[in-house]
Amino acid sequence: TDINADAIKKCEKRFKGRPSSEKVSFAVVDGVHVKVPDSSVSFVYQFDSGVHMHKDIIRDYLKEFARVLEPGGTGFFHHSNLGATDFKVEDNKGILNTANRQNMTATLFEQYAKEANLEMICHPIVTWSGHKDLDAFARFRKAGNAAAALKDSKEPAEECPTHISM
Repeated sequence: TDINADAIKKCEKRFKGRPSSEKVSFAVVDGVHVKVPDSSVSFVYQFDSGVHMHKDIIRDYLKEFARVLEPGGTGFFHHSNLGATDFKVEDNKGILNTANRQNMTATLFEQYAKEANLEMICHPIVTWSGHKDLDAFARFRKAGNAAAALKDSKEPAEECPTHISM
């Protein structure tokens, strides 16, 4: 999904001819709502654009992800942690901030995820291109039967680093 129709056209061209079993679809969206039925998606993924999103948009996306994810469905969201750093922050003016980041924190993301009834799986802080603790990678899941089965499984817990340098 993207708010830019040209970006969607480029993706459709790039991935044209893929086997139907891969279930790839594309949609122009309004920036928050995903055009799919409730509980119909097993995985949501956002990388790199989320660092530029205002915290209210991220909150709305998490609510939408909770709506579209099936029970046990998981997600990945790359977001700014600028508000928890020593960098100067101009709220609502991401373009003026370090690396064009918005004023978001890992703590606030976790609060928004909890409000949306999403469970955090792993949430390392990321040093990005030498900018210490600038971002975070959030992995989360929607509670439900599949999520409960994962918690009760005998499989070893996956590793979750507290910090990553990119």
